[in-house]
Amino acid sequence: MSFLFLFNNQSFSDENKEITLKKSKTIIYYFHSSIRCETCNKLEDFTKNAVMKYFSKEIDGAIIELKIINIDDKENEHFIKDYDLYMQAVILSKIVDDKEIMNKNLDKIWDLVENKEKYYLYIEKEIKEFMK
Repeated sequence: MSFLFLFNNQSFSDENKEITLKKSKTIIYYFHSSIRCETCNKLEDFTKNAVMKYFSKEIDGAIIELKIINIDDKENEHFIKDYDLYMQAVILSKIVDDKEIMNKNLDKIWDLVENKEKYYLYIEKEIKEFMK
């Protein structure tokens, strides 16, 4: 019996068998503009707090990253086209071997911003389903 193992993008072989483990993670983006209202700030706070509440172990293990992005900054303008953004948004992005393979816009955040508990549960449920 022979094996090839890949750990942290390094391979180990044992004759003709090969096992490859791909490096993957989920990025949770919160996109905002420079001009921000109370509701926009609440969306960011709820998103950050929900992610930290339910996924702190995954963040510590680098399985999940949370990124807060100002789309008005010149270097971030590409996100507007990349994700068809027109307002503040939470986008989930699945990255495998440094390439995005899928994404999802959590478009119900605006409907839930007045109910913290439902917002948190929505974020938790959507991230768990996305990571399956």
